[in-house]
Amino acid sequence: MDTKKIKPNRRRGSWQQGCTVETTYPGFAVGSDDSGLGSIGKIERSYALPGFVASMHPHRDDEIFSYTRSGMILHLDSMGHEEKISSTRLRVINAGGAFQHEERVLGRDPVEAFHVVLRPERSDLEPMVQFADLTIVQPKSWRLLAARKTAPLTLRVKAWLYDAHLEAGTHLFPAHTSGSVARVLVIMNGNVRVGGERFQKGDIAAVGDQANSLVALKPADVLLVATDTAEPFFANGLSSGNTVLAKSQSPVPFSGTSRSRFAG
Repeated sequence: MDTKKIKPNRRRGSWQQGCTVETTYPGFAVGSDDSGLGSIGKIERSYALPGFVASMHPHRDDEIFSYTRSGMILHLDSMGHEEKISSTRLRVINAGGAFQHEERVLGRDPVEAFHVVLRPERSDLEPMVQFADLTIVQPKSWRLLAARKTAPLTLRVKAWLYDAHLEAGTHLFPAHTSGSVARVLVIMNGNVRVGGERFQKGDIAAVGDQANSLVALKPADVLLVATDTAEPFFANGLSSGNTVLAKSQSPVPFSGTSRSRFAG
């Protein structure tokens, strides 16, 4: 597989409704009948205005990693948690057999966030939710954020999530280059080159098997999602499962204005 940009497959919401969401299904980008790529079900990028509320909604058999880039969100859930997540505090929802949560945008700043929705190794696991504070990122290196083992946040599938901050001119070798591992790169800020392809803020790229260098053309923040496609996963999660897209890609209205479901 060659390295290439993955375009969003679906956009919904509007600023009038307080939130917009772009959803990218990486499997369709590589010609698969499955919307996901191994255990990577989908990637969402959301923007929400101050005061927006995503009212209580369910997840089942989803592993949801949330990376807030700006603003602050109050997380409430069916297990009794009430926690703030921000650019310095990450969250993973391991939905398991049953889980519900609500999100409220706090303060005066809009929220920009990326959500990686993964598929667990099997269905009906025990539900749980995790939070982790970010330490200072080390330049020129990958920082492991979530994995099955030895990471601040635990995933219940063989997958890895890293971030990195790169100064202009920095060269970094992509992590996980074995033949059974698929990689997706999210450019959260800046401009980068992977192999001979250039990407900018907001782009999502399927990283080819032969790609062996990542170069920052401008200062950049990137998120790398890697999954072992040879490992088992449950492909019928409520949000992470295989999706048949509607032919129309026009925005789909939310069922309200200020208390509506959005990413995550």
